[in-house]
Amino acid sequence: MRFLISLLLLLLSVLLSEFYNLKTVLISSALIIVSYNVFYKIILIDGFEKKLKGLFSLTYVISYFLIVLIVKQSLELGSIKVPYLPGDGLTYYQLGEKLALSNVEVTTIALNYVGYPLVLSYMFKIFGTDLIFGFILNQILLFLNIILISKVSFEITKNKKTYVYSFLILILTSQFMATGFMLLKDGFIILSISLSLIASLRIYNGRSNTINFIILGVAFIIMALFRFTYVWVPILIFFTLNFKTTNKFIGFPIVVVLFMGGIYFGKKMALTDRTVKDNIEFAVSNKVISQRLNKSSGSFVAGFISNYDNWSVVRKISFLPITTAIQFAMPFNFYEFNNSFRFSYYFVSRNYNVVWYLFVGPLLLFTIYFFVLYRSKLDYSLKRLFFLGVILYVMPAFIFGGTIPRYSIVFFSLLVPLMALVFFNIKQNQILKKKWKRFLLRYYYMIFIFLIIYLSYKIFV
Repeated sequence: MRFLISLLLLLLSVLLSEFYNLKTVLISSALIIVSYNVFYKIILIDGFEKKLKGLFSLTYVISYFLIVLIVKQSLELGSIKVPYLPGDGLTYYQLGEKLALSNVEVTTIALNYVGYPLVLSYMFKIFGTDLIFGFILNQILLFLNIILISKVSFEITKNKKTYVYSFLILILTSQFMATGFMLLKDGFIILSISLSLIASLRIYNGRSNTINFIILGVAFIIMALFRFTYVWVPILIFFTLNFKTTNKFIGFPIVVVLFMGGIYFGKKMALTDRTVKDNIEFAVSNKVISQRLNKSSGSFVAGFISNYDNWSVVRKISFLPITTAIQFAMPFNFYEFNNSFRFSYYFVSRNYNVVWYLFVGPLLLFTIYFFVLYRSKLDYSLKRLFFLGVILYVMPAFIFGGTIPRYSIVFFSLLVPLMALVFFNIKQNQILKKKWKRFLLRYYYMIFIFLIIYLSYKIFV
């Protein structure tokens, strides 16, 4: 299988020859084939069943096919020098290219977070400034995160099936998968959280060796460079999992030192000179919300949260169920394919979201229901991790009114282990399976009613 998949990846790289020279095509082939075989070997070493290896191989080939297609479309809609990249993607690409090709000091560039353009510039210095290398970096990062989160599930449940189900849940989550198909920093934020989870769980399980504290330190530094305002998240994960284990308190001073080192390193490399207060204000800035709501003032969402950035804290809290529901449901327009045929990234980030509505979303809701009913029977670490995940997942809904779901997806990895365990129990337990089926019927009924209301609003308002 590995030889056949490697051959397919090579053939897909050849499609890039329309825009790139032979050297770029060969380097692209080497990067994607080597990364595939490394990940395959990791899954093999972990000793997981053949079905997972087949699922991984199929997903990797489809993902690379979409990346090749997106790169071709970017260059056709734009150019080699200025490719078509929506959002911040183009800015990151141009900054990475600028840093790679000139002697410009990184601290002189006006950008909020240094990490991503800096990593892109290293990639471009080594392999060249072609767009494909940025996308390959993100695909490798995407699958690294999937494997790490799956390992977290196994580490916390000691059930090999949860590794497989975590893998499945993640590849079926559109907003998570979308992190690998655009030049954005989200994948590195998820990497920081994944490394924090792995290290903290191993320390919780009694493996307080140097390597786990080093991994934790790396997680702090990554977060400081890629999202400084979230630098507290890795240490919160550590204390959430290890607070009760008093025999681990000897490691807390080390964690604090690593945390402070991460903050120092992040501030040292910061591209803008901000105080802590400025960083907090920037983190909760709602300019993006204002722009989105103003751009679509007649939209369904705008009808609920118009002028959200000027709401009081009390009002935002009272509307939290609504803004969380908006975040859960966006993007609504999964049925629109016009832009997706033009630029395939929208197929992943928008149309693929139908799988979230049909399976992953209801599984998350059912897991919350399961957590409420059976939390007393759950493992201490699993219980605390899921509770923290729910809080962090809801936080962007409070700050941004639910209008930017990709800001919440970085915390999705904290929810996956219990979701995987619940899905395992659904498969094994007939009583729970019946509850799941009844829950699904009610959920689909509610979605149907919401769809009628939404379409009525679009037609008549």
